[in-house]
This record gives sequence, C-alpha cells and structure tokens, in this order.
Amino acid sequence: MIHEDCEHYDPFDFPMPENLPLPALLLVIEYEVSVIAAINEDYSTVWQLLTPDTALEFVLRRRPYLDDEEYWWVDHTEYENAISSFLAARRTAAQAVQQLVDATRAHDPLEIVESWQASAVVLRSNLQGTIAPELLEESRRAFDRMSVTALYARLGKLIAPTKTREYWARDTSSAIDQIRSSRYKDDTLYLLHRDVVPPSLLQFLPTWRCLALSVSDEWLFRCGDFLNLESPKIAIAHRPGRDGFPILELASGTIRLPAHALLPHLFEFDAALPVLFVGTGRCCLTFFSFRSLVDGALLENTLHELDGQQDEVPSRNNAFTCLPDGTMVGVQERLRLFDAWMSDCPLTADPDEADQEIPF
Repeated sequence: MIHEDCEHYDPFDFPMPENLPLPALLLVIEYEVSVIAAINEDYSTVWQLLTPDTALEFVLRRRPYLDDEEYWWVDHTEYENAISSFLAARRTAAQAVQQLVDATRAHDPLEIVESWQASAVVLRSNLQGTIAPELLEESRRAFDRMSVTALYARLGKLIAPTKTREYWARDTSSAIDQIRSSRYKDDTLYLLHRDVVPPSLLQFLPTWRCLALSVSDEWLFRCGDFLNLESPKIAIAHRPGRDGFPILELASGTIRLPAHALLPHLFEFDAALPVLFVGTGRCCLTFFSFRSLVDGALLENTLHELDGQQDEVPSRNNAFTCLPDGTMVGVQERLRLFDAWMSDCPLTADPDEADQEIPF
C-alpha cells in the first residue's frame, strides 16, 4: 500500500484537538485523501469526486477516535460552513499537483527531485487567477503540503519492492470450514472479519474485513490465466421471467456478485479490495484495485443512473464468460450476501434467514 511507503514522512503538523478541532479535522481530511490519491496518482479525480458527506465519513472511518466526543468534538454547523471553501481550495491545489505529477512521470529517478521542485515553483505561482483571491493563500499552502506528500509517494514507489497481490494458504479456520460445508456456499458471498481467516494469511490482511466466496477447484486451478486485479465493474444479468438486475464482476468477469447488496460495504475498503477465494483444500487471498473515494463513488453513480443507461452496460445471459484468447470459463455467481459480523448465525445458515441485526 502506498501509505506504507510514506509512513516515515508526514508534512502535516496537526494542531492539538482541544485547541483547534475544526482546522485539525480539515487538515486530517486533506492528508488522508492525499494518501489515497497517491495510490494511482490521480489527485484531481479524487478531490473532484469528494463531497462534504463522503469526506467526513471517510476520515471518521480511518481515524475513529475523531468521533469520540470525550476526546474530540466539532460542531456540525461549523463543519458545513467551512467545508465548501475547503473543498474549493483543495480541488484547485489538486489540479496543480496533478499537472506536477503528470509532467514528471517519465523523469529519471535520479533527477526527479530537482525537476519536481522546479516545476512546483512554477505551478504554485500559476495558482493566482484560478481561484477566488480570498482562497489563494489557502490553496498555495495546500499545494505545498500535497505536492510534498505526492513526491514522497512517488519516491516510495520507485524504491519499494514489488508487492505480491496473491497469497495462498493450505491451513484453515472454523469459518472457512463452515463455508466449505455450507449447502448455500454456491450462491453466497461472505463478509468475514479478519480474525476468522486462515492464520497464515492474517499478516497479509491490513483491513478489518474481507470478502470471501467458495469457488470450484477447476476455477482456482486455472485462475492464474484470468485473475486480473482490476476494480469491480457493473454489468446487467438477465434471467428468464424477470427484469435484468445489476451485478459486480471481478477476475475478467468470471466472478459475479450482488451489486446493490454489496456496494454499501465496499466503502470501507479505501486502498484495495481483499477477496478470499476458498477451494476444497486451499485458499487464495487477493487484493483487487479499489479506492472507496473513486471506484466506490463511480459505482454508486452508475447504479443510481442505471435505469437511463442500461444499453451502455454489458449484458450477461449465461453462466460462462469468454476470455480474450477465446477460452470459455464457467462463472462463479454468488448473488446472496452473508454479513458474518452482523449475525450470530453460523456460516452454514441460510443467508435469507440469518439474523441481520447488529448484535448490540
């Protein structure tokens, strides 16, 4: 993850919460959004898609202590009054950072710092005239912080070793055994807490939860041919006698998941989407490209507008998908969702009958 590459550098000097809670909250938002933007270096897109609500939800998810009134309290009206100008200044700064990133993308690693600094001076000066005068100085300060964060993220990528995106395990756990023995596993997607995955995979799973699904051994054996790690894509599944319904596709379209049921849960995955594929004798933990602030927002917008653009979304009418080389692969379709954290039922239970109320 890119934030691991930047963990020893932080250009943000956070005020103490008891002194300046609102400015500190906004500065934390700026930093955390910049960290996610650094993953794909698309700073402009991330800030353009950010809204007052998603910004607050995002930072509270990443820093839960900010929601503890005994430690930190910000008046919501004050936040609403400040957030519009805050976002305007950061979007302007982010556009300049994006120009900086794009202009230095092909530079030699040994020359990047000097080229970066020279370009930053010019772009900082060019901010004048692109935003209201009263926000110019704020935009420049934001550009200074964001551009330095972007530089350290770029340097971290250049020196960091390539990280594995697939991890295999032959050990098991009670939850995995339950999934394997469930009569409903062939149509169910599971949301698992990280503590119930096979022990050997725990060290590789940075998020609190992951998706899990049982797959056929044939699919698992062949998955190296089609297990791309791109973000989920929306398609429309058609069944005889019923209207088309939206699905999310993974792994070259060989995995189909329930779009409406799954989308709200995807917003907790800020930097990658962990998926655990469960075979009869081994598991494969993978990390698909996914950022809640970009991919989640785009998926949500597409689903909201789906009625008017179904002709633009791919249709799926059968249980096979054709790979680019012409090979036909059987699809693993899991259209029911079992949220293991929100249910006291064993994973062998019928997802439709499981108690889905939060157990507290």
